[in-house]
Amino acid sequence: MDFSDIERTPKNLREVEAEAVALICCEALNLKGADYCRGYIQNWLYPSVGYNGDGIPEKSAQKIFRAADRILRAGQLTANEGTNETRQIEMGQPSAFALG
Repeated sequence: MDFSDIERTPKNLREVEAEAVALICCEALNLKGADYCRGYIQNWLYPSVGYNGDGIPEKSAQKIFRAADRILRAGQLTANEGTNETRQIEMGQPSAFALG
């Protein structure tokens, strides 16, 4: 599947996609800002802004979930790496970043 953003994607739909990714990440990480994200998405989906559909198109939904998944997985890897390094230091094992 092609998830690239093309120039033909309307600005309002690009805004919805980006803010929906932010919403998913905020909710998944229990961060403040989800209410703002919802309002922003609703504003860009409002018909007078130029969107004339009933909801978020399937292709956009796929892009949203894929981007959010990649961000959240990257955060988990970073968190796990930090945890592993902390454990190694606590156990007296040298860190890969230790100066010798």
